[in-house]
Amino acid sequence: SVDVVAGALGDAGVVEALVARQQAGVKVRILVDKDHYAGSGLESVVSLGVTLDVRQSKGPRPLNLCFCIVDDGASVVVGSGQFQREKAGWMDAVVCDRSDVTAKFVDEFERLWEGVPEDTVAPAESGARLNDVAVLLFPDRDGSNQDQLFEVLGAATASLDICMNAVSSPAAVAALVDAQKRGLRVRLVTDTVRFLYETSEAMKELRKAGIEVKFDGTRATMDHRFVVVDSRTVITGSFSFAEKPTGAEPLEAALIVHNSPALAQAYARQFDSLWRVFRKL
Repeated sequence: SVDVVAGALGDAGVVEALVARQQAGVKVRILVDKDHYAGSGLESVVSLGVTLDVRQSKGPRPLNLCFCIVDDGASVVVGSGQFQREKAGWMDAVVCDRSDVTAKFVDEFERLWEGVPEDTVAPAESGARLNDVAVLLFPDRDGSNQDQLFEVLGAATASLDICMNAVSSPAAVAALVDAQKRGLRVRLVTDTVRFLYETSEAMKELRKAGIEVKFDGTRATMDHRFVVVDSRTVITGSFSFAEKPTGAEPLEAALIVHNSPALAQAYARQFDSLWRVFRKL
């Protein structure tokens, strides 16, 4: 089986792979955002008569998730962006086969599969740390999931390397400014469009605090959404540091992997490669 949740799914290669699996007898279910389905590669394939089990979101909350569950939870791929070729740029994904972690995503898929098409999805439960991994889903009932995430930033002692498509939420800006004031090395890589138009006030505050900021300077989408904390912990997933509209907060997910120097090193290499070539403000 393959269960996919993606706000946008238009990449021809991904769609063809899903069709091939379906035709090979694999059960394929796809959940996409209604605003990105029309005119997409997925819609084109379905319109040609290819049978795929596709459901669309309904209601005011954007479906800003990107994960894929394989074989009823044998593994899960958790991504930062969407499967859109026309928005090709930078994104990241983690593959996990730990049963306790994959079970959280299996439960979330079933919850969304039943509730999102009818706009009956309730806020998620508070996330729990599974030994060294935390799965956080948004929006949640009481805001504790965001608190958990920013507590990780608040506990940092040496460095924060943030590669994020947007940084505009007051909580995110406050966390980064606080880290800078505590003497940490704080570096931020962000997307050009978001940097220039959508987060300008937040960027002014970050710059005033002395935080180093770089942006890609291209038309491609910088859709990474990760943070490397103290070269040991990684925060990734589709959760962004953008300010969310009250009552229409997007459906998102964050994966926090604690005490994993190997994973942190892999993300640090990507961050450093972008830091070398991106433009400084």
